Amino acid sequence: MRQSGEIAFAGKQLSGAGPDKAARSGIAHVPEGRGLFAELSVWENLRMGAYVRGERRTIRREAPRVFEYFPWMERRRDQQAGTLSGGEQQMLALARALVSRPRLLMLDEPSLGLAPTVVQEIFRIVKELNANDGLTVLVVEQNANVALEAASRAYVLEVGQVAIGGDSAELRKHEGVRKSYLGY
Repeated sequence: MRQSGEIAFAGKQLSGAGPDKAARSGIAHVPEGRGLFAELSVWENLRMGAYVRGERRTIRREAPRVFEYFPWMERRRDQQAGTLSGGEQQMLALARALVSRPRLLMLDEPSLGLAPTVVQEIFRIVKELNANDGLTVLVVEQNANVALEAASRAYVLEVGQVAIGGDSAELRKHEGVRKSYLGY
């Protein structure tokens, strides 16, 4: 497949640049499958997220903010990340991204394999960060109901191409989207 184009963020070219440049420019990514360091503790995973911005100063400043969203992490900071439940691991992956204080947060399948209550909590926090901190969030999510409820804009991809896009509230009313992706 031929590829062309450019990648830019906040006026800076990122095409061909490494992930470190993207992270330093204010982009954080929570990959599908979480990408945690399972043998490291909760605290050590958070420190890894702060590394790109100068770990010591950043973690001292950002940890209290992250603990407001995820209070259990402060109590369990020495627990090995691999022993956490799936939902706790997803929350830790999100928290690790947040300590870098990104301007763009990219989430890949954040609801994958999680209980509905955990999914609701994660999306509640993401919506709050968007509303209160102005954090831009790009979510790739197969659960169309939760994605459309959380997003202001949405795009439906079919075979790698945008099939339809627009205001999330409008897409929820779109007959094709309702029948194919929302089940009603």
